[in-house]
Amino acid sequence: MKLKAYRWAIEGIAALLLLVGTVAMMIIGVDEIKRLVVQVIGLGFLFFTAIRVKPIIDARDEKDYLIIMLLEILISFVVGVILLFFTDWVRENERIFTFSQFTGIVFYIRGIVHFYTTAKRYELHDLFSFIVHILLLSFGFLFLFNTLQVETIVYILYVLSFLLIGYFSYRTYNGYNQFRIEKMNRLKMQDYIEKKDKEEKKIDDPVSIEEQIQPKIIEEPQEERPEIVQ
Repeated sequence: MKLKAYRWAIEGIAALLLLVGTVAMMIIGVDEIKRLVVQVIGLGFLFFTAIRVKPIIDARDEKDYLIIMLLEILISFVVGVILLFFTDWVRENERIFTFSQFTGIVFYIRGIVHFYTTAKRYELHDLFSFIVHILLLSFGFLFLFNTLQVETIVYILYVLSFLLIGYFSYRTYNGYNQFRIEKMNRLKMQDYIEKKDKEEKKIDDPVSIEEQIQPKIIEEPQEERPEIVQ
């Protein structure tokens, strides 16, 4: 049986882990989760910044392209470090830059740089990339006005977690039912094949080749009738 048939079990484990994680988040409290959210977003900025450095340097020789891309990477790196290692300062600070503004800077600059490089024919993009960067540009602009609150992200995570728990639970239930149906069908097919093989293995009485070519003719017995004497 292929591993794909047991995907329902993996989805069930995912639903269980999500449930445990969501309950743990609620027990820990919103305040601690807010701190964790800021750190995770900072870690995400650092990760996506690090994986882009070498490909960008190796991809193009144009000096203006490299300068713009490296400036974007530097800004994203600095913001990621601040969010990850100076979390408390970011959450308490309201006068210089807030969490919303830090996030908005990264998103807004990414959108601008993307459309600049595509307009200059330094890069190509498809429809999906276009939509994603339009969203980054739009949300980045909104976040610069302190529209993004950490509490909002926490509650969105709660909602998404419960939706995913329900989805994976539904997939697990349907997947297990389908798994049982397929298993029973395989057993029935196996029983049918075994029964058919047994019927084909029945040996009839052997018939010689001569009899097959010239079958015996059974002569009718001659009746002995009495003769009439005159």
